[in-house]
Amino acid sequence: MTDNTSFCLTTDVISAAIADQVRRLGGDSEAIRNISFAASYAVICWSLAAAERSQSIPRRPEETHNNRSNSGKDTTWAA
Repeated sequence: MTDNTSFCLTTDVISAAIADQVRRLGGDSEAIRNISFAASYAVICWSLAAAERSQSIPRRPEETHNNRSNSGKDTTWAA
């Protein structure tokens, strides 16, 4: 079961991010809501699947934050 509070916050963030673009393409509030819910569902599914596999987005250690010896290729860093 998912946390409804997180789901609402996720949809709010996604709605804010896509609203202008959707409106420019002729979409309305209903389209923004539908896209936001679909995207939020995808985020939650990905999170649950990653947790099930005990995977996460690796974080860069603080001590190497300014170290440019790693080119960063094939590496995903969380913000």
